[in-house]
Amino acid sequence: MNNAEFNSKIVEKMNEYVGGGYEISLAKVRKNNGIILDGMTVRKNGKNTAPTLYLNSLYEDYKDGASFGEVFEHLRSFYDKHDGSDPDDSISSIDANIFESFDNIRTRILYKLINAEKNEKLLEDIPHIIWNDLAIVFFYSYPRRSIGGATVLIKNEYISNWNVTIEDLIKCSTENMPKAAPAQLIPLTRMIAQLMGDADSFGEHDVTDEDISNADISNADTSTPMYVLSNRDRMFGAAAMIYSNRISLLAEKLEHNIYVIPSSIHEVILVPDMGNSDPDYLRDTIKEVNETQVEPEEVLSDQLYYYDRTEKKISVLCA
Repeated sequence: MNNAEFNSKIVEKMNEYVGGGYEISLAKVRKNNGIILDGMTVRKNGKNTAPTLYLNSLYEDYKDGASFGEVFEHLRSFYDKHDGSDPDDSISSIDANIFESFDNIRTRILYKLINAEKNEKLLEDIPHIIWNDLAIVFFYSYPRRSIGGATVLIKNEYISNWNVTIEDLIKCSTENMPKAAPAQLIPLTRMIAQLMGDADSFGEHDVTDEDISNADISNADTSTPMYVLSNRDRMFGAAAMIYSNRISLLAEKLEHNIYVIPSSIHEVILVPDMGNSDPDYLRDTIKEVNETQVEPEEVLSDQLYYYDRTEKKISVLCA
């Protein structure tokens, strides 16, 4: 069956599964970098929110040989975890009424970085600030303890209804970011070891401001130390290069400017400019990794950035 037939059959099976009292709908959902996904919502009568279940990966599994029954079982299992029956862990437990007042959400407004060109259409509908080739956009982050950190992008219509400005969003998010998404800096070799199961948790190896000041930032495994800058949850952590002072502290202590590699929307890699790194090679590597290793929705940029410790500024390093 083709994609449209697959989606229709999924809706039919879900209707059979949930029974009466629900409204099920399909919609094209615009995600980051212009990615359009097929989203299905299953809304219980009387509820003002519902989880969105994305069907694209399920269809790919089906095309790769999985039976329709297997695919639907995977979807059903995910839905059961977020169907509203568990008020402490359900996307469906979100109360949309909280958005009626700006004061209700101001302490949870944060920001992230996305690619401006790839999100040109999206940016028409949301408040944003252009920063180099990127855009700073704002979102509401639900408390992680209740629903696992779900987020809602702030739209122009929201701030109009609240009678607030983008300056209000900037003020709130600037205050919230260090508390809700504290920056973390970790040597790349330690992070790789952690991912391979040979080290403790990410936070255990955070290089703190005090570590940097005390010069406890060596990385003996390589002649050019490399660091990963993100946040505590490693979610939208590339924004840490804006609100964190880790890059400036590192540059001053090492007495080198720093190449900033946009690894993804979740983190950046810092490479001190010790004179032995080829910018063209770094640019080629960024593009290759984005094309082959990073999910399209998580690509930040193909550009190479540069922190100049004299100007105390991050800018695109032009070829």
